[in-house]
This record gives sequence, structure tokens and C-alpha cells, in this order.
Amino acid sequence: MTTQNFIARLSWRQMLLHFVASWFFIHAFQTFSWLYNTKLMEAVRQSNQLGTKKIFADENILPSELIYLVFFGNICSLVGLVVAFIISLSISIKKHLFWVNAVVVLLLVYFLNRFDLLGWTFF
Repeated sequence: MTTQNFIARLSWRQMLLHFVASWFFIHAFQTFSWLYNTKLMEAVRQSNQLGTKKIFADENILPSELIYLVFFGNICSLVGLVVAFIISLSISIKKHLFWVNAVVVLLLVYFLNRFDLLGWTFF
């Protein structure tokens, strides 16, 4: 396969559509991961910088729970990216499209998410 043929087979519309879908999958999985401890999320929502310690003490929230919140949020965003990649790859193969489109989207979204350039950071 020549370079010109390789570039001609890349579908920019497909990559854009799969990029947006992957972006939504990442943030959906990350948002749902925060729902495992609703008491903690309510305390985080109601706290400010001055009253955080008091609210966490009143709700009996341990520091390890905050670590789990951030850890599971990051892991679930990666799981969302993998699920989006599997769906993207299966669509590409099923519709006889170039499978490299899905790999390009995977790499692009991973690095943008890794360096917090997707514009969706809460913590």
C-alpha cells in the first residue's frame, strides 16, 4: 500500500464522528463512576474551601474515599475509551471502512484526555 493510497483511505468524517462519540463515552463513564458514593458527591457539591473539613467530618467521610473517587473516575474514563474504541473498530470492520481510522481516533482521544485537553475537567 502506497502512502497516497493510505491517506486516500482515511475518512476524516468518520474520524470526526468517532472522536465526538469517544469523547462522550469517556465523560459518560467518568460521570457514572462518581455515583458509587452519593454521600461523598453531595458533600463535595455542598462544600467550599473553608467548610470542607467540617462537612467531611460531619458526614464521616474518610480521605481514602476521596482518593477512590479520583482513582475510579480516571480508571472509568479509560474504560470508556476502550469501549468506544471497540465499538468504533467493530463499526469500521462491519462497514468495510479503513480500520486505521479507529486507531487514529483512539490515539488522539487518549493523548488529549491524558493531558486534560478535552475541556472536561472537574478535579
